[in-house]
Amino acid sequence: MELHLFFDSILKSISQINIHIEKLSSNKRVDKQQVLVHLDREVKMLEKNITCFIELNQENSKEVPSHYPRVSVQHVQPDSNTTRYFTLEELAYYDGKDGRPTYVAVNGVVYDVTNIPSWAGGTHFRLNAGQDLTSKFATCHKGFESTLNKLPIVGYLS
Repeated sequence: MELHLFFDSILKSISQINIHIEKLSSNKRVDKQQVLVHLDREVKMLEKNITCFIELNQENSKEVPSHYPRVSVQHVQPDSNTTRYFTLEELAYYDGKDGRPTYVAVNGVVYDVTNIPSWAGGTHFRLNAGQDLTSKFATCHKGFESTLNKLPIVGYLS
């Protein structure tokens, strides 16, 4: 993962988390369970991106520092066009049919499975691409985190 993509995804997640915290803190009536689900999803995306970034850097470096320097978020200038947020309707377009890319979502993260042979034609063991497969993916793949870590991230569900 490129550094600017990494920081962009971190900043967007932090922004979304702050919005949800403000909703919970406000005097307005909100569906707290729904806000907590969104917060949980953002935290999982942060964890996934940080883990992926660390693993990629460990593979590219023989010696990994025992501690990481602090990065001041104010100095990061994200490219807002880099990270894509998909609605479920937009994700449905990427079904792997008629030459379209093959994307699937798991835990709010959208992955590109176009080059995975078992996803040829947009299907994989009766699962269809272009969908959020969170509940189905975990039951099909034991240790699914290692499978997902190998896939390119193309965006997030909004």
